[in-house]
This record gives sequence, structure tokens and C-alpha cells, in this order.
Amino acid sequence: GDIFMGAGNDILTHSLLAEFYGIADGGAGDDLLLFDITGTSHFGAIDAALQAKFINFEITQLIGTANIVVDPDAPIVFDSGPITLDQGVVFDAPAGETAFALAEGSGPVVVNATVNGNIALAGSDNSLIIGNSSTITGDIKGGAGDYNVGVTGNIAGNIELGDGNNNVTNS
Repeated sequence: GDIFMGAGNDILTHSLLAEFYGIADGGAGDDLLLFDITGTSHFGAIDAALQAKFINFEITQLIGTANIVVDPDAPIVFDSGPITLDQGVVFDAPAGETAFALAEGSGPVVVNATVNGNIALAGSDNSLIIGNSSTITGDIKGGAGDYNVGVTGNIAGNIELGDGNNNVTNS
């Protein structure tokens, strides 16, 4: 069935081990959608079809503990925001491949996770915050566009931003 949250600042937690066949509508307010990844091993479970089932949620957060094995032929793209990737979340992409990408205008995305692979800033006007509990083993790459990147965590790779009005803060 469907879930209608109504007005107010609501929270919905969905385990990626659960089946959901309806539509969940956060309604009016600042609504939080929590995807619990505990026990999962791949990210295919949060695909476009699943994301389309959750409407009117202003904030998305990945919680729990799991290693997400990234398929380089099916990249993970976050196309809304704000999104938080909590501690305990580990993205594992093959060497030199992209772990996840931010679609144009998405964010802010706050990374407190471990990312073994690159982060791609697709399009323009992305906001990415690398939290102090995070480790990024790859590069952060962006093409032409305006990017805001805040870094308090560890990045082993490079930050490569293209033409545009870019802002990088390392603190």
C-alpha cells in the first residue's frame, strides 16, 4: 500500500532488505528519508525505480553499516539533496572507477563515509562536503561548472575542477 505522511517534519526509514510496492509521500514540511543499508552488499537496491516511490522528501540519508560494491557499468548517481552518507557506509569501486556521481544541481552531499573510488561532479552547481570522519581514496572530478567543495576529511587523490566559479575550503 501507500504511505501518506501529511503536513509536518516527518521521518521515514526504509531498509533495503525490505520490499515496498506503494508510494510514500512525505507531504508538506521538511521530511527526512532514511535508507538503511545494513546487510546489503550492492547499491542496485537504490535505483531510479525505488527512488521514484518516495516523493516530497526534502532530505535523504544513507544509514547503517555495509560495503556497497559499485558496478562501473551502472554508476550510482545522486540527483537530489541534501544527502548524507553516514559513517559505516563504504563504497567500493574498481580501481580508477567512479564510486558515485552528483547530478547537475544536486546537493549538498555530505560524505562521512569511506569512498574507495572517484567522486564525479556531473553538471554544474554541485555542493560536496567531505566530513572529518571520511576517507576518499580516489579523485574528486568536475567538468565545467560552479562547484563548492568543503574538506575536513582525508582525500588520497586529487581535486580536479573544471572551468567555472569554484570554491574549495580545506579546514
